[in-house]
Amino acid sequence: MIMRYHGAALIMPDTPSGILALEFANTSEKLSLILSLWPIDAAKVNIWLDFIFIIVYTHFFLLTLSIAANQWKHKILIRIGKWLMVSAWIAAVFDVMENIIMLASLARHYTGLSLQATAYFASIKFLIVILILLYLLVSLLTNLFSPKTNYGN
Repeated sequence: MIMRYHGAALIMPDTPSGILALEFANTSEKLSLILSLWPIDAAKVNIWLDFIFIIVYTHFFLLTLSIAANQWKHKILIRIGKWLMVSAWIAAVFDVMENIIMLASLARHYTGLSLQATAYFASIKFLIVILILLYLLVSLLTNLFSPKTNYGN
């Protein structure tokens, strides 16, 4: 909610996705449009707040993945949960890298390669987050609808 509130100034007809437009601005033309439209200070605040959000969501994912993985009976499902815990750290590192490059981009210190890297980091981060959320959702639903506390029986 806080991120959405602070990012409201970044939502415009040409950038309806707000900060996501910057995350996926993989060409200098896309970035130039953003730089010409956005209040740069608002974008910087949004990115700095995201550093706090990274800490929060990483800890949340590590805790919930640990709980979910330890409740499964099948080794493969436990391994997937543990692999996703490592992946949560990777997503956090990619998010930090993405934020650092976006701050540089807002300061007009960018190259075509740095813009591509930002989009790459964002894509991989979102893919990992989606996989984590799917695992957690399946774990939760299985737990809710399973007559036993041990999954996989």
